[in-house]
Amino acid sequence: MISNFEIRFELEEFDLNETLPLGETIQGKMTVTPKETLQGVTVGYELVAEARGSMSTATQSIQKEYFAVEETFVAGESYTHPISFKNMAMESYKGKKVDFHIRLQPLFERPGEKKGFFKKLFEANPRKVATYLTFKNRRARYRITEEKLSLTDTSSSLAVIMVPLLVVLFILGVVGRQIFEIPFLYIGLFGLSILTLVILHQMAKRSILGKIELRCTHVDENNFRVTLQDPNLWGKIRNLKIWYEIKEKVVDDRGTSTRTYVKEIFESERKEVLHLTGTPQLVFPFPNGEPATQTFGDASIYWQIKLKATSSLGIPFTITAPIEVEKVLLPERI
Repeated sequence: MISNFEIRFELEEFDLNETLPLGETIQGKMTVTPKETLQGVTVGYELVAEARGSMSTATQSIQKEYFAVEETFVAGESYTHPISFKNMAMESYKGKKVDFHIRLQPLFERPGEKKGFFKKLFEANPRKVATYLTFKNRRARYRITEEKLSLTDTSSSLAVIMVPLLVVLFILGVVGRQIFEIPFLYIGLFGLSILTLVILHQMAKRSILGKIELRCTHVDENNFRVTLQDPNLWGKIRNLKIWYEIKEKVVDDRGTSTRTYVKEIFESERKEVLHLTGTPQLVFPFPNGEPATQTFGDASIYWQIKLKATSSLGIPFTITAPIEVEKVLLPERI
């Protein structure tokens, strides 16, 4: 059906390649010219949010309108209809592994028409004739969800890998000693010693990290505050640095295994806590023009607080805490 029409979108106050304001009503018009006379055709338009990961695309309809219902369109004549839409869903974003797009596409339907397999196969996809628009939030500020954060030890994956590896090494050492009568047992004992150290390392970190409490609160439109809330912890750690990161992530769950791709978008200044007394507070500025937290299909953008320190036993550790951040529209200035 789409291939039977020439389609053109126009906007009143903007060019199609301009950046459009998020959350504001956009006016324009849609012109269609049929290549042949068609009867009983319903015509409209749709605003669609689209998230593209490395291997897949997810879509969600934002707004759908019909302005011509079961009408006759004469070949060669142009039909123009006003359109109006507002995107409150998300900003446009183009990253390394994740893209967020908004597209304006035409809709053509003929109620009661049955489409065979081959007709569906060769019919034009609305995405191929869609107009892609760029949206940015011109009047917005960041807002953080204020709550106690759950801290995660980012280095625990090392133990997950090393423990089974060292167990296998120890077994091979014992088996090698019995079968080949050579000192493979020493290899096994060495592996067991390393395994013991790794387990003790993880136990020591858990005993410390389970006590950390961290909160993020607003200071003003440009800054937020990070507060550490466990005075009993300060004698047990040193060299404490805190910063925050913004990352994009896409999950590929095709096939029998799942792969996750993560790329960093932004990293703030790393600030050192010089005086570990009371409830230390650090103020961080919000970034300029970076995306807020959002998840769409298998693609997402997330923020996290990162903390790096050394325990009194000399054990280094790094922990992270996810934070929810959104952009809130500011009222228009009169």
